[in-house]
Amino acid sequence: MLRVAGLLLLALALCQGGCIQPAPRVTLSSPDPAIKVRAIVRVTREHRDDPATLRALVAELSNEDGAVRMYAIRALRTLTGQSFDYHFYETEHQRQGSVDRWQKWLSERQPQPTTQVSAGRTGGSP
Repeated sequence: MLRVAGLLLLALALCQGGCIQPAPRVTLSSPDPAIKVRAIVRVTREHRDDPATLRALVAELSNEDGAVRMYAIRALRTLTGQSFDYHFYETEHQRQGSVDRWQKWLSERQPQPTTQVSAGRTGGSP
């Protein structure tokens, strides 16, 4: 009986280490503010300034969590050198003008579609 109890305790101890949930993915799209902050720190450290990352960071300037907004503007300043007078601690109304300037800045940097002109002939014989 003692041996069975010992085996059960060992099984429980092993299960405790192997039965925990994996850590959540650290992404900017996470609904958890703490994970968002970790993702923002990561993209800043990796100096990821691609358009998708910059759009995601600008979107976080309107996040309801002040820490997310603070890390987002710090990342944008580091990655772009711009701030557009954004202050994470201001009210939503006070921040809106700066957020609008960030969105305008992003739209001006979107790749413009190129129109190719055909060099082929129209009509006539070859």
